[in-house]
Amino acid sequence: MGERLRVTPAEARLDRVSFNPKTESSDHVIEVGTYVCPWCSKSIQLNTGTLRQFQEAKVSPLGAEWADRCERVRPIGPWEWAADFRCAGCDAAVRIIYGHDGEFAMGARKYRVRHVVEEIPNAAG
Repeated sequence: MGERLRVTPAEARLDRVSFNPKTESSDHVIEVGTYVCPWCSKSIQLNTGTLRQFQEAKVSPLGAEWADRCERVRPIGPWEWAADFRCAGCDAAVRIIYGHDGEFAMGARKYRVRHVVEEIPNAAG
């Protein structure tokens, strides 16, 4: 795994960085954010349900080596979580780092995406 990693502000890769689950219950609307891969332009959608699933995960689906590499370039802070996946278009590894952005009810969190850690494929660098 000789690929390098880069950290990018969330606003540069996603069209939505704030997710409020209250909208789902009060307005019956699911807030969807789209990540666009810088290498192949494939888009991947995230919503509050996606973020909740990753929050509950105990290990990265991409393995411990990937998680350790990401942790070295952008550590996960308190009240932050990571959504790790591979781009469906080019297979590049991606980590979406998001965190607690307040509560709208006891134990019901709002989320804010903060950074994206992206694998730079050897051919791109």
